[in-house]
Order: sequence, then structure tokens, then C-alpha cells
Amino acid sequence: MAAAGDSGNYPILVTATSTSGITTEDLTVTVDPVPTITSPSTETFTNNVAGYFTLTADGSPAPSFTESGTLPAGLVFTDYGNGTAAISGFPAQSSGGRYPVTVTVDNGTANPSSQTLEITVFGPPSITSPSSAEVAEGSPADVTVTTAGWPLPALSLTGALPSGLRFADNGDGTASITGTPSAGIEGTYQVQVQATNGTPSGYSATQTLTLT
Repeated sequence: MAAAGDSGNYPILVTATSTSGITTEDLTVTVDPVPTITSPSTETFTNNVAGYFTLTADGSPAPSFTESGTLPAGLVFTDYGNGTAAISGFPAQSSGGRYPVTVTVDNGTANPSSQTLEITVFGPPSITSPSSAEVAEGSPADVTVTTAGWPLPALSLTGALPSGLRFADNGDGTASITGTPSAGIEGTYQVQVQATNGTPSGYSATQTLTLT
């Protein structure tokens, strides 16, 4: 039996002997290589952005691909029947996250080979809370900034808050403006809130927040 890695052509000489004499014949034994997935085991997409990932494999005959597991909404799997396949499409807005799926290749010559493919879908950050809020001097204030995106965005603020208020990123995709506005500071204050989450394309979101 051929061992793993012994693929190729092997010429041998077959001899048959009987009382009538001896005959020989050249025989070539072909050992087909085991199908193996050669494409990376990770790939990234971005919400609402067209993406295309090519799956490749070695083996003879050319292996076919199958996929099992849940793909992100908006992506489809296609086997081209020539040792390649693709995962492509537009990931849906709400599909941010990690998706482990199983990809298998089979060419009928040996046991199928499988690989866990981890698909990561990034969701560009956006700020979903209102762009204005009212607080009362001398009374505790609690203004919450909310976001969408994957991974959860980090929030920062530039500009001067009214005296007595402070800004804090809560580490869960939200931030809070809390405290008690000092007396005698009535008016309108504008600050900039920015959300970032490390999306590969460098997306960020900025909102002008008006505090009255």
C-alpha cells in the first residue's frame, strides 16, 4: 500500500512464468495525491461591502468542495468543480461577528480532507443615540451615548463639557456623560463624540453632540 506523500507514477515490470515460457509486461501504477486544502483558514469581510474569498485545494482528480455551518447573512458558497470554490457576497448590516464553518474536499481517491474556516465580519461603527440632550443645572445628569458595529466600538470625546459633567467610555459600546452641572452655566455646549472599533478599512463615526 502506498504511504501518504507517495503520489506519482511508478513503472514496474510484471513477469509471468509457465511451462510454456516466460512473458513480461510493463505496468505503470499511478498513485493519486490525497486532496488537501491549500487556502488560508481565516478570512475577513465588512458589512455592506462586496467581498470574495477563493478556496483552493490540491489533489488529482481535482477535488470538489462542500461547506457546512452557518455563513454570515448575505454570503454564499459556490463550488466550481475544478479544485476551487468561493465564499462571496455582501454581508448584511447585522452580521458582524465570527463564524466558524467547516470546508471539506473530496476527489473520490482517498478520505476527504476538512478544514475549519473562521470568517470574521467587521461592522463599521455608527453612533445611534440622539445628537442633542438637555440637562438641568444643580440636578444630576445622565446622558448615554450608544453605538452599533462589530467589534463593539470604543468612544472618545473632544471639546469642553459644561462644568460639573464628565465623560466615560463604558467599554460595552456605550458611553456616559454624568455629574451635576454647576450653577450659572446656562447655555448651549457642543462637543464631538467619536466611535472607532478597529475595522480594517479604518472606518470611524463622529457626531456633534449638543448639550443644552
